Formats: sequence, C-alpha cells, structure tokens
Amino acid sequence: DAQIVVRLDQIPAIYKSIVFMVVIHDGKHRGQNFARVDNAFIRARDAKGEEICRFNISTSAAFAEFCALTFAEVVREDAHWAMRAIGQAHASDRFTELLRPYL
Repeated sequence: DAQIVVRLDQIPAIYKSIVFMVVIHDGKHRGQNFARVDNAFIRARDAKGEEICRFNISTSAAFAEFCALTFAEVVREDAHWAMRAIGQAHASDRFTELLRPYL
C-alpha cells in the first residue's frame, strides 16, 4: 500500500492549490489500465483519520480502461483549505498533458 501524507497547515502561503492524481507509469505504452490492478483505490482522510472521499478505481467501470485519474484538488481559501473531489479518468499517462488545465 502506498500512502502520501500532506500536512496542509505546513504548506507555505504562496501555494494556492494542490492537485492529486494517480497514474500508472508508462501505462498507455505498456497497455495497462486500472482494470488490471487488483483492489486499487484512492482516498482522502482528514486529520482525525476519517475518510472524506474515496474512488474505487479497479472495480469501477468508469475507470477500467484508463491509466490515470485526477482524484481531487484542494484550494486555499483564506486560512482554510477546501477539497473538491474530481474523479476524472484519463487515457494519457503524461503529466504534462494532465496538468495543462491547471497551469
């Protein structure tokens, strides 16, 4: 299991948003997709450990033939952060293409 911990209260004020994505490295070139990954999911939990958002990637037909997923975006709003679940699947596994809408 891979886990990424982001402590939003420690992010410098110059950063206004963070986009979370999951990508199968070189998935398109190797013909891999989320349907071929057992028990794949991505979730967000709050500081208390409570799950606030979850996408079951490998069991969802919506993500099955894709190799990348824009999971969520957190946006700084004054002194607080707001999370927006996105759940958009992508056929591309190239970060330059996936990040283009956020530049």
